Amino acid sequence: MFFDVIKSIYRKDKIDVNMDDMPIVSLCKWLSFDKDNLQVLRRLLPYIFWIEPTHFYYLLFFNIPQKSRVPFLKKIEKEETTKDKLLEKIKYILGWSSKELSYNKAELERLLVNRKHWEKELGV
Repeated sequence: MFFDVIKSIYRKDKIDVNMDDMPIVSLCKWLSFDKDNLQVLRRLLPYIFWIEPTHFYYLLFFNIPQKSRVPFLKKIEKEETTKDKLLEKIKYILGWSSKELSYNKAELERLLVNRKHWEKELGV
């Protein structure tokens, strides 16, 4: 809901959110990541604690220029990591931690030239 408000400010869309519950200070912080907004925010920030949040939202809405693309708002996607079962089996057999495995991973990859043989040998 917070990022929907930021999108509505940039795209000049209507939003149906109660602005009294919205953290205006953090909204200004996110808007300040865009260098184009710094002068506008510098003029408006003295009023942040003196006027109601709804009115401050209107000030932001009318003073920040319209943009089709909202900067700094990208969908955060979880990185998918695939575990190498052979390396996990070697880690288990040798009793290594994940840090030790990552430290020795390049050397293990160099030694495991014939992966199919080692997968058969270790039962992976």
